[in-house]
Amino acid sequence: MDILSPGEQQRLCIARLLYHRPQLAILDEATSFIDTFTEKKLYEQILNSGIRLISVGHRESLLEFHNTLLTVERDGRWELKKIK
Repeated sequence: MDILSPGEQQRLCIARLLYHRPQLAILDEATSFIDTFTEKKLYEQILNSGIRLISVGHRESLLEFHNTLLTVERDGRWELKKIK
């Protein structure tokens, strides 16, 4: 039985996103198994397609593709700030 790797699964999900072109996409660790070069290319494609994004992730490389950052701490504190 053929099984896709986590990175292949993430690429497939992004391909489906680009095919369906919703107005808004919420991506939760959508590129955590993809290298940053490929991540950059995929996010550029998503943004160029006109899809608005909300991303949940830990990589600082994601900041490049967003204009607002919401940080939530374990104790419930949070901060919302413009980054562009």
